[in-house]
Amino acid sequence: MAGTSSLYGVIDIGSNSVRLAVFDTVQTPPLLIANEKTICGLARDLDRTGKLNPEGVTAALTGLVAYGDQVRRYDLAGLDVVATAALREAADGPDFIRRVADIAGLNIRLISGEQEARFAALGVRALNPRAEGVVADFGGGSLEFARLGAEGISDTLSRPFGAYRVMAMGRDAEEKLRSGLSELAPVYGNAPALHAIGGSWRSLAQGYAQENGKPDQYLQGYDIPADKMIAFCRDVASCSPLQLRHRFGFEENRSKLAPTSAFVFAMVLECLTPQRLVISLAGIRDGIVYDLLHATTKNSKNM
Repeated sequence: MAGTSSLYGVIDIGSNSVRLAVFDTVQTPPLLIANEKTICGLARDLDRTGKLNPEGVTAALTGLVAYGDQVRRYDLAGLDVVATAALREAADGPDFIRRVADIAGLNIRLISGEQEARFAALGVRALNPRAEGVVADFGGGSLEFARLGAEGISDTLSRPFGAYRVMAMGRDAEEKLRSGLSELAPVYGNAPALHAIGGSWRSLAQGYAQENGKPDQYLQGYDIPADKMIAFCRDVASCSPLQLRHRFGFEENRSKLAPTSAFVFAMVLECLTPQRLVISLAGIRDGIVYDLLHATTKNSKNM
């Protein structure tokens, strides 16, 4: 980290949204002081075209230009701009990265699926140092898994089971997903807890709490019986986006993805049979900052 500032920024270019987070690293855990989101849907057509969605590219570039201007107004010690599944796999991903550098002045670091899974697990640990079990991070383009134990993080893995990818599977989705998840059960099955990450899954947890008389439930560490969540998700998966907007007040984009997100959530819980389901507010942004701070502390001790 450069300079004397305690502020560190992360821009996360995902398959469904672009996020800006600014953390004050003096706090433990680091305090989130800015949190911005632009919905873009970069991976919306990825399985069909092999390329980024054109409308999503326009929305993402607009958001990134704004975020570039915004972070320059902060006295940041550092800024990390990372991209995940959509840019890893799209044929025009390299062109997008060049355009962002030219237009927004931001240099993108493309991270692997395994790195993404590791950062997700680090994010869970940042918010809950005692967390153990399996971390599952659900996004628009991929689903990441990692094991989190006293000895550290292991078995990091990424699979193309994000919301847009599952939607593209059509009628074959259940068979493909059940087969893929069953293959993972020997490594990730029967964990003491499954720590669920991702905006879509958090929205479902909020909907579950709302229908169980807890509309103001704080989601970090929210413990939900897995069987209850499976039944809830199966119900949500059978609803239309319009029904879900009226039922839960979901924003338009969230309501469109909610049936697929619920379907995947139920399948993960059914196939991996965790002893507990725990909702986490963490994301890879928290994990990146956590990793940075621990690396900085380690380097300081070795000087």
